[in-house]
Amino acid sequence: MVAIPNPLAIFETAHATVFGLLAALASSLGWAISGVFGKRLSMMANPPSASQLTFFRYFIGSTLVMPVVDFAEYSTTVSEWPYAAPFLPTVLVLAFLTVTVPTWAFYKGLKHVSVSYASILELSTPVTGVVLGFVFLGDRLNLTQIVGVAFVLLPVIILERLRLKAKTQA
Repeated sequence: MVAIPNPLAIFETAHATVFGLLAALASSLGWAISGVFGKRLSMMANPPSASQLTFFRYFIGSTLVMPVVDFAEYSTTVSEWPYAAPFLPTVLVLAFLTVTVPTWAFYKGLKHVSVSYASILELSTPVTGVVLGFVFLGDRLNLTQIVGVAFVLLPVIILERLRLKAKTQA
């Protein structure tokens, strides 16, 4: 609803495949499991660091995904790369800035907040993308996206107020 201007259009195209829906469900399940186990590990007497959790998450994930990677498609992507910046350094920087650093921050934050709170904040990613597109690219927001932003931000605001209220009563 936030990132897609017309969410109902997804069901009018070939985007809504069984494989795509199962992949999205697996992704959600993976993030949930990661949050729960990350929190449990961070509560141990001698917990692993956020860096260690991030490393093993991507090491194990990469190992499991490797058999289904289409390396032939990679060479096509490189040959059709339309940007002046070289492909591999650009992809490595993007992977570091958009995947590794946020995941490290997620595990670092789990030591200080509940899994539900961290997960809700993690779900603000589409809001961040929409706002950055608006600020830096001049993208326009439609009513559906504004409502979507409200649906994402509202639970964060409510949880923060409840947390502050509980803290003052304690």
